Amino acid sequence: MAFGTATIVGELGVKITGYTADLQSSLSDATKQVKTFGLSAESTEKIAKLAFTGIAAAATALAAGLVLSVKNAVEFEKGMTNIATIVDTNTESLKDMGNAVLDISKRTPVQISELTAALYEIRGAGITASDAMGVLENSARLSVTALGTVDETTNMVTTAINAFKLKGEEAQKVYGYIFEATKNGKTSLSELAQGFDAVAGTVAMANIQLPEYLSAVAALTTTGLPAAQAHAELKSVIAGVTRESKELTAVLNQLGAKSFKDLMDKKGGLVNAFKAITDAVKNDDTAILQIFGSMKAYNAVVQLSG
Repeated sequence: MAFGTATIVGELGVKITGYTADLQSSLSDATKQVKTFGLSAESTEKIAKLAFTGIAAAATALAAGLVLSVKNAVEFEKGMTNIATIVDTNTESLKDMGNAVLDISKRTPVQISELTAALYEIRGAGITASDAMGVLENSARLSVTALGTVDETTNMVTTAINAFKLKGEEAQKVYGYIFEATKNGKTSLSELAQGFDAVAGTVAMANIQLPEYLSAVAALTTTGLPAAQAHAELKSVIAGVTRESKELTAVLNQLGAKSFKDLMDKKGGLVNAFKAITDAVKNDDTAILQIFGSMKAYNAVVQLSG
């Protein structure tokens, strides 16, 4: 290991009591990896320095006396090294960051390697230092209750926060929205996360609110449709209503709406807007297909408005 004095606790545990500056092996490995990607010597040196900082921070955090398995200690070191490459170590303390990760590991039944990997993704997604630990801990808790991995949860949460431009209290509600979708639908978080990143931006651009969208996905899964397919079908619906065909325009005019968004506002949401349209055409299959533009979209609309 790159750390110095270590006291072995039993056969499986290691308690870090200090560390040295002898990090040549770790830095050499980091340099080899950087060179694999063809970076310049200057970039390699920068990454190596960041790796040193991350390892030192990890060791200092462990020096507090936390008992870890040897494997966890090594993975924690590696994880903090990776994080060190994407944060500004001049303004952020990796020692504090490492301690925060270890604290979260005490409160959640999640492997440290998963937490450090998730934190890397969180910071890589542009979540600020002040919000990152909250996102990490809430995602870890949600992953356990909603049957998913921390990686899947953080990916879905950060995608939602960024796509819908959520801040403060609204960002905090994301965890509840996801949990409710898994509870009320016939799906797990792992399944719900599949395909979400590909559709989130489209949903947000169409001015459809996140809880409305997730509720629609959950409802479709209760019919036996996999969540990934529900995402795909709803994406087709959104494509249909945003292309503003003459058939859709005629129905919107009939319903006194200027646009599909206006119709959602008037009728009280996404599903109610679908119902208003299908009612307006007297549930005529051909008309519904023409309005929404594809069989995927047709299937979703009929299921949700039936």
